[in-house]
Amino acid sequence: MARLIDHIGHVKLLPHRLPPFQSLTHAVIHQQLNGKAAGTILGRFRALFAENGFPTAEAVLKASPERLRGAGLSRPKASYVLGIAK
Repeated sequence: MARLIDHIGHVKLLPHRLPPFQSLTHAVIHQQLNGKAAGTILGRFRALFAENGFPTAEAVLKASPERLRGAGLSRPKASYVLGIAK
């Protein structure tokens, strides 16, 4: 490994950190789903809100569980996401 580091140089990786609300919401949506299905639901979840990027906790709190379910979240996951937003 030392020879490789001498040849290439030190790898400068920076962790990709999301804000806590976004990180926890991602984790809930991805639970027990394959990546493609979770990505689709996450995209639909984000599309529910007019904001660019990821919705704020305040915006999510204004949504009903039924609205979140319309994006593909199960009843429990919609409840968890609303709980995280609180």
